Amino acid sequence: MKFIGSISNHRGARSEDGSGVVEFALVGMILVLLVSGVWDFGRLFNAWLVTTNAAREGARYAAVFGADRNMTESDVVNQVKQKTLEYLDAGLAARGDVQPYAASDVIVQFPAGRSIGERVKVTVSLRVAVWPLARDLFFGGSDSAAIQGAASMRI
Repeated sequence: MKFIGSISNHRGARSEDGSGVVEFALVGMILVLLVSGVWDFGRLFNAWLVTTNAAREGARYAAVFGADRNMTESDVVNQVKQKTLEYLDAGLAARGDVQPYAASDVIVQFPAGRSIGERVKVTVSLRVAVWPLARDLFFGGSDSAAIQGAASMRI
């Protein structure tokens, strides 16, 4: 007895046994690239957040102690750099993708005379290693991306 509309492999019908594997291979590569790109962007964004917060911490310290006439400007700048580097160490020390940074990466700009009401600006720069594909596509072949955070506050 033959059923009408039965599912059977008639002569001439094509088999779809391997099509799922091929489709997954094509879509899987795109998915891996997309997830890797999101991961890399997340690392860079996190480094930028920590760098900006470190600059803000330094600017806060400079604003509080910048008006103190008992401290010289160089003393305040040294303390600002120390506080900024401490914040960077707390946020980025465990990461292996951040290139070593030093006090020279922290720039403190005081207004002339350190007057109350004037703005002090702190800029922090560092470099973060990037994924090789992103390096070639977005960073012009550079092994790392420059991250810069800045903050200013009134003295």
